[in-house]
Formats: sequence, structure tokens, C-alpha cells
Amino acid sequence: MNIKRALTLTVLTMLVLTFIPLKTTEADPVKVYVSPTPPLVSTAAPGQNFTIQIRIAESPPIYLWIINLEWNSTILNCTDVTEGPFLKAGGRKTLFAPTSPDELEHMINNTAGALRALCGFLGEPREAQVSGSGILAYCTFQVKKPGETILNLTTTELTNFDAIKTYPENLNGLFVYPVAVLEIPKILDGSKTTGKSVTVDINTINIQELKGFEFKLNYTTNVLEAKEVELKPFSQPNINYTNINATAGYVSINVTSYGTAQPVSGNRTLATVTFEVKKDHTACALNLFDVKINATGYVASFTSYFTNVVHDVAVKIDSASPESEVTVGNPVEITVTAENKPWATQNETFTFEVLAGINAVGTETVENLSPGGTKQVELTWNTTDLVTDKAVNYDINVRTDTITEIISDVLVEEKNTTDNQFRYGNILVKPLGGIIGIPMEYLAAGIIAVVIVIVVVVVYLRRRKRT
Repeated sequence: MNIKRALTLTVLTMLVLTFIPLKTTEADPVKVYVSPTPPLVSTAAPGQNFTIQIRIAESPPIYLWIINLEWNSTILNCTDVTEGPFLKAGGRKTLFAPTSPDELEHMINNTAGALRALCGFLGEPREAQVSGSGILAYCTFQVKKPGETILNLTTTELTNFDAIKTYPENLNGLFVYPVAVLEIPKILDGSKTTGKSVTVDINTINIQELKGFEFKLNYTTNVLEAKEVELKPFSQPNINYTNINATAGYVSINVTSYGTAQPVSGNRTLATVTFEVKKDHTACALNLFDVKINATGYVASFTSYFTNVVHDVAVKIDSASPESEVTVGNPVEITVTAENKPWATQNETFTFEVLAGINAVGTETVENLSPGGTKQVELTWNTTDLVTDKAVNYDINVRTDTITEIISDVLVEEKNTTDNQFRYGNILVKPLGGIIGIPMEYLAAGIIAVVIVIVVVVVYLRRRKRT
């Protein structure tokens, strides 16, 4: 009997352990955040507007939300706050405050640089509660002057149907204008083939009170090989350091001014790195990392790339026949020339579209066009379906999309896109003049002439009758 009990307990214990996870994971915390996610880099100048989203992630079921946002009122004015689609996603009725211009003025305090907004369901059942991720609200700001300010989510309350509150983690945003940038220009040069040298400049734009900098520049070792690092003149005295790590594929640069050295501002080149190209028809990212800039304000840095692949296509309209006017129902023959520029580095397949105003005339795909090659194509614009009772000018255009290609995880784009579209000019389309096909203006002139003749004849007959 004891053996049976022991076996039973053992089996039950194993079954229980089967349903107990050996490792537990916590749910992701609820977050309310400003989007674009920090840092928000806005290009809005004084007098211009920009709009942010207040978003939520990993939300439990909620019935009502309240947000409070603060900013520097000397730099920004909030002009509007509107409801996002998060609670409305289920098609239920919501109440968003502010609900009127007067209430909006009350909810937004531009003197203090603060707003308070709330939104909840109006008389909806428990099932109306919404969870997950989405947009709570949109906030529009007008820039008053250049500067920097945190878009600070001070307090956020999420309330469910049972009046239980959740206080999520708040992630702030940042507005900066003008933005100081540490950048590397994109290098697209088909002449930089294997064995050739390419120089990469690391530049600052709109820098303010720069006293020192430190960064690493990463590259792909089977595409480029770093050969030399040249530091540009910087405030003296300073301590500087450069290093090329050929194995890991990065360059280290560190410059720190001290003592009587004066900070610098504006646009300047900090350093130039010379590479040798190791491979044709390729690309590699040029990534700045471990960036530390000792300067006033926020400084952004962006990923760049080098490629010796060059895309450059062009389209133009050579002629249209008839060239300036046509009557509805008659065709217009349009001749287009597509070109792959001589300096491009590979054959291209691309599609172009011809438009008459907003009406699509037709599309054509050019296949495997070699560098320097051209192809002439004729398309017919059928005007039969145009409905108009007066003459209308149609703007004739041709366009093709920007050529893109992903090489070694780098999105390489066509640099020169000005000739990817071409405007031929206007063609006047005249309506049919009734069933006999006379243009309306001619028909009107004829009717007027007939009326005049009739009036003259009537007047003449009346006079003759009197005499």
C-alpha cells in the first residue's frame, strides 16, 4: 500500500512539474512615448509647424487615458491637440477633451508651456476597452525661435472600466533647431574601382562651441582598406589620437582641447580618412559609433555609405502628334526616349509612365538597357473617353521611379534624379461640336451668324411691308 501511495505521489508530482515553467518571463512594461522616438530631430524653422504623436505600447485594457506634456514656452507654442485612433479603433463612441476652441485654450497653456488632454469611452460597455499599441494623440507646435527643448511627458494615467489606474513609463521627445550634425557625405563614384583611393571627410554642420570630439568609423574590410587618417587643424593646445584597426575594420579618432584653447563653431571638417578600394560593384556602410561630442546643444550623427555602383537613368518626350491641339476622340502619338547614362556602371531595367494631366496615357518597361544606351518608344493617348464641354489644356509628362539596389545590406540609390521626369508641355483637347463633329466654338460662331442673318432679314421684310 505504501508503495502504491509513493508511486501515485511520484506520478502526480511529475504531472504538476510538467505544467510549471522552469523559467518565467515578465511582461513588457507599459510605455507612453513621443514619436518620432527620441531624439526628435525637427527641421522646422521659426514660424513653421511640426506635429508629434503621443503613442502607447503594451497597454493593458483601458477605458480612459490622461496625458500631461511640458516644453520650453520661449521656443515652442502648441497650436493644436487632437485625438489619435487608439480608442476609436473598435468603432465605439469616445469623448476627447479639449472638445471646443475655448476648451482647447484652457487645456493648452502656452505661457507655462504645458498641456493636458484626456480621452475615454462615452457610455460604452466593459467590452469596449482597448489594449496593445497605437496613437493616443497628435500635438502640433509652432516654432518661435531657434533652440532646444525636451518634450516632457510628466504624468500619464491609464484607467480601466473598473477605475483601476496604471501609471506607465514615460519616454520624452526632443526638439532641436538648427540641428548640429556630425556627418559623412554619401560617396557614389563609379570610377573608384579596385586599387583606387577614396577619401572620406568627417564634417560638422551647425556646431556650437566645440571643445573636443571622439568617435569611431566602421567599414567593411573586404570592400575598403583604411590607409591614412588626417586630422584637420583644431584649437591649440590639444591632445589628439588616431588609430586604424584593420582587423576589426574601424578607425578611432579622439581630440580634446585644453588650457587656453578656444572652442569653434559653424561648419568644418574634423578629419579625412583615405581608403583603398578592394572590390568592384560593391558597397559598404560607413558607420559612426561611440560618438562623444563636447559642444553646446544636441549633435546628431548619421550612417553613410561608399559605393562604386552608379545608377543614372533618364526619360524625355521627343514629340507629340498632333503637337498642340486635338479634338476628343482623336489619338495623340507620343514618342519617348529612355536612356541609361554613359557613366552608369551596369545595365538597367526600369518602367516609365506617361501622363496627360492626371490621366495615365500608358506605361512601358525598358529591359536590360546598357550604359550609354537609349530606347525610343511610341505610346498612343486615346482621348475617346474624355468628357468635356469646353476646350481643356492637358499637361503632358513622363516619369520614372528612382533606381535603387541593396548591396551588402546597403540601400544604394540613384543620385541624379532630376532627369527622371520630363514635362513636354500642353495639348489643347477640344470637345466635339454635336453629332456632326464641329468644334463647339465654331458651332457657336455659326449660330450667332445665323441669328444675325435672321434678324437682318426680319427687319428688311418689315420695312418692305410698310412701304
